[in-house]
Amino acid sequence: MTTLVWNWTNDGKTAASVMDAASSTLTDAQILTEVRDAYQLHLRDIQVSTTVLQSLTLLGPTPLSLAVVNAGTLSGQPSPPNSCYLVDKNAASGRRGRWFLPGLAEDDTFGTGLIGTARIAAVTAACNDFLTECNGGLVALRIERSDGVTFDPITSFTCQALIGVQRRRLGR
Repeated sequence: MTTLVWNWTNDGKTAASVMDAASSTLTDAQILTEVRDAYQLHLRDIQVSTTVLQSLTLLGPTPLSLAVVNAGTLSGQPSPPNSCYLVDKNAASGRRGRWFLPGLAEDDTFGTGLIGTARIAAVTAACNDFLTECNGGLVALRIERSDGVTFDPITSFTCQALIGVQRRRLGR
């Protein structure tokens, strides 16, 4: 198992999100580089400037980190630090996981606790472009099966309308 930890600061507060990443041909350092590059190409544009990806870490027998320190490029007033996009990780097997992705702009929520349809479409497209870029770079993003041993590849991402809240993932 290779757990990929995204280490963020969001309006000065620390946060983390996780998923599984693997490659049969790349080293751990190359996996981190591919994911970083895909993030820079596709996900920064959907995150406000107060959200900063500080580092990526692969956990495993020998944990490895890559410093990133890239801020989002989306303009607008940031939402509270614990508010985030709630993105479904979809697999062909029907399994789903959730990805708490920080960087939500207050302008996109209309004060209702729901994200606007235009932003949902943009986030879904950006996340799927990110997935395509990772797959093209030979990095498989995966969801662990309930047996704790095998995995299903993520086939798509879908942003939910409901704002995710990162209570457990937000540092104090």
